[in-house]
Amino acid sequence: MPVFHYTALDRGGQRIAGEVQGPSREVVIRQLSDAGHFPIEVMAGEADAPAPVRSLFTFGRTASTVEITEFARQLAMLVNAGLSLPRAVSLIEGEAGGRGLKRIARQIQVDISGGKSLAEALEARGGHFPPLFVSMVRAAEASGTLPEALERIAETREREQRMRAKLVSALLYPSFLVVTAIASLLIIMLFVVPRFKAMLTDSGTRLPPSAANIIAVSDWLNANWAALAAGFGVATVAVLLLRRRPVVRRFLDRAVLRLPLVGGLVRMDLTVRFCRTLGSLLANGIAVPTALNLTRDVMGNGEAAGAVGAMSRDLRKGSDLARLMETSRLFPPIVIAIMRAGEETGGLAKSALYLADMFEQRLDMATQRLVTILEPVIIVGVSIVVGAIVVSIMGAVVSVYDFAL
Repeated sequence: MPVFHYTALDRGGQRIAGEVQGPSREVVIRQLSDAGHFPIEVMAGEADAPAPVRSLFTFGRTASTVEITEFARQLAMLVNAGLSLPRAVSLIEGEAGGRGLKRIARQIQVDISGGKSLAEALEARGGHFPPLFVSMVRAAEASGTLPEALERIAETREREQRMRAKLVSALLYPSFLVVTAIASLLIIMLFVVPRFKAMLTDSGTRLPPSAANIIAVSDWLNANWAALAAGFGVATVAVLLLRRRPVVRRFLDRAVLRLPLVGGLVRMDLTVRFCRTLGSLLANGIAVPTALNLTRDVMGNGEAAGAVGAMSRDLRKGSDLARLMETSRLFPPIVIAIMRAGEETGGLAKSALYLADMFEQRLDMATQRLVTILEPVIIVGVSIVVGAIVVSIMGAVVSVYDFAL
């Protein structure tokens, strides 16, 4: 009998994993549910065919995150209009523009027509649908609120994608300025300054200290540029490799939270993620400990994920969520106060979604303000450095000219 590896949440919201034998994946999921567990992932063991590996050869056959969001939005509209799931998925397949989404929709339609639930069909598609997506759909199917859940999933994903696009767009120009500034300084030091060096040194005059220092730096860069480039490449690869180690990743994530300016933006982003995800899960009928475990997986920061995991564990011991959030020191006082009010009034999901909207607006404004400040600072800083180099070299040239006269 085949062996299946599973990851699930128990009645208290604790993540568990193990192996179980069963005739099929659907039977194993049903067995776990009957035992009181909340299946997150069930994968066939070595006896079954391995999951397809994404590579350059599968490019164009996978669906993007935007397409998955559009799939949730369209499916919510069609199901809400009264269409059956197989018919709705079939229509999405016919209208899908990308080959990846078309293939996934076709597979989902076949699974549903064969008797699988939508959650099972989505989970079978591997990494295209994250555990959060699958868990919300599974809970919605059990409660009969699938259209509302799909609408909530689509709205949550769209908000995250819009916010991510805003952050990228806002930081793109300052990043371009920094790269351009570094490239300009390197060109000056590697190519421009050496052209003046022979004229200045052959004159026999004593160079001003500023010009002498600039020429010394230029000589050092020209002599060691290959070693510097290699060192930079090795350092980059080393950071990327070390970043995969949990201890190093946790240390870097903790350091990011403590950075000036940037740390505040990261904390706002974490607050939006936490509140948006938790509110959506609670509104979908998922218990708080389970919702916290699922929220932990989407935080994107090891330090924050560890804090949310600790909240889930301590919550089962009788602590209230607001006090645990205060202990984590991740959230500002207003978030804790509103979440505490939501706990006391039974409107925790509503409070979390309200906070997500509020801090999303704050994050947008703070990002725009930071970019507005960074742009002139970068431009002025580069102008000062380039101006100092030009003035020093031209001052030395004038000195040589006066000496010749």
